[in-house]
Amino acid sequence: MLSALQFTRRLLTLTGVNFENDGWQLPATDPYMRAAGLTPERLLEFVATCRDDFNRILQSVDLK
Repeated sequence: MLSALQFTRRLLTLTGVNFENDGWQLPATDPYMRAAGLTPERLLEFVATCRDDFNRILQSVDLK
């Protein structure tokens, strides 16, 4: 569990906590990626899903 949380922290640091940021890349040699069997392509799919879900939540909430 701790490894997954550390991985998430690294991912958020690279994306600048902005899923619209396309300039990030997590090294394929990341220890958690290897241990979890993640590929860079699968990670991009996860991020795209998070981006879509987050945008749906933002549209359903009035932040004014």
